[in-house]
Amino acid sequence: MMSCRPIDTVTALFLVASASLASAQDVQPVTQICPVSILEDDVLRGCQEWQANEQTKFDCTGDEYLRTFTPGQYSGVVANYLSFNTAQSTGHFVTRAEKFSECTGGTINFASASDIAEDPIKDLGSASSIGAELYDAYLMIYSFTSEASSLGLLETLNDRIRSSNALLQYEDMFPKVRSMGEYRKDGKTNIDLLMAD
Repeated sequence: MMSCRPIDTVTALFLVASASLASAQDVQPVTQICPVSILEDDVLRGCQEWQANEQTKFDCTGDEYLRTFTPGQYSGVVANYLSFNTAQSTGHFVTRAEKFSECTGGTINFASASDIAEDPIKDLGSASSIGAELYDAYLMIYSFTSEASSLGLLETLNDRIRSSNALLQYEDMFPKVRSMGEYRKDGKTNIDLLMAD
């Protein structure tokens, strides 16, 4: 018998955040190799010391998920997350975001919505208005997302889930919760939301 569970909200946030960070242009890992054959010994020694110091700036040893990243791979890149009452609803996201930053060098900024139903839609947009598009990820009420989904304003997560499923275990989520983030469009099921409950 397969056990079902709600999605691990931390995994969901970092799946979305790492996707947002990965889409930034010109992101290069910190890893650099000192050119041994062309440097004099004292310069090579300095280069190798610098390289060792750069690599120790980032700590990806926290858990299995963090070990999937190259240390420093998102150094200097920022993703913005619109939350709601973060301390109570998803306080552990902040702690995990700090660990994510320590590993990758990427930053996840948290902002609080004043209205969990309307603020994300104002940022995404609707049929009657263009959104501000300030945020990369949202804590939303799923019942308010159908218009944004039908308009294609939410990124379909099918491919991202497929590529991260070893950690996410999407098929092991409680079926009712899983189906709440799925929408049919053009004859196929799109996964536009990962449920946090």
